[in-house]
Amino acid sequence: MDKKTLIKYPWYELGRDLSGIKFGHVVLREPAAHPDRILDFWVFGYIFSGELSVQIGQEKALRTGGYYLLPPGVRHFGFKKELSDIYYVHFKAAAKKLPEIPELYCNKLRLPLFGEVRPNIPVLNIFNNLIARERTGLATQEYYAGQLLALLSEISFSYLLESKGVYPEKRLALDLLDFLNRSAWLPELNNLQLEKKFGFSYRHLNRLFKAEYNSSLHNKFMELKIERAYQLLIRGESLREIALKTGFDDYFYFLKVFKKFKKTTPKAVRKQYFIK
Repeated sequence: MDKKTLIKYPWYELGRDLSGIKFGHVVLREPAAHPDRILDFWVFGYIFSGELSVQIGQEKALRTGGYYLLPPGVRHFGFKKELSDIYYVHFKAAAKKLPEIPELYCNKLRLPLFGEVRPNIPVLNIFNNLIARERTGLATQEYYAGQLLALLSEISFSYLLESKGVYPEKRLALDLLDFLNRSAWLPELNNLQLEKKFGFSYRHLNRLFKAEYNSSLHNKFMELKIERAYQLLIRGESLREIALKTGFDDYFYFLKVFKKFKKTTPKAVRKQYFIK
């Protein structure tokens, strides 16, 4: 990430003592704008799918894979009606606004108000674990705070790595992974689109990617599709809807691929999460 990107939006340093944690999930099935409001707590939101256009002093249109932070005491509102699928968490924390060009450190929780969550950060797993633990009635605020702190720390550290620069091959491999993650709803991986976007032959990109992740581009693409299907499954959506949302026109092929990657069936997963 270049310096212009790093300083494009306001940055805040958050304290590590998090409290008042409440989390949830909202799916907008009809176009709607984010409400106009001022809150007395922080909000972290992650866009699972769709888009969200929100203004906090300036406009920002977020897409799948993006996150936003809403500071307490600051007016924010949506400026466009959209469909979106969002995981969110409310929390309280000490914070201070940083200078325009912040210094980044591994022991400081520093984040811009808007950004991207790299696909190697398991944000969906963390949110779904929080929801599953809440169902047990055993989890405490301390547990929730630890999980949220881990997530925010990973995102903060990813900015540190990018600000310092990484080896070009590793950066390209990570960008490829990001591309695959964003394309997981498509039926097929478009090799020509990959070549056009990244400026290298598919063979070269595949070799570079495999060296970094020990997986071919196609295999990782299918794995990410199944991971997205898994997240939809444990939310209670129907199997046929999930197959279509993850680009599988053939329902029985979807079941076969799911079992290949998860070593179990969708029915078994559903039974695990929805015991009657």
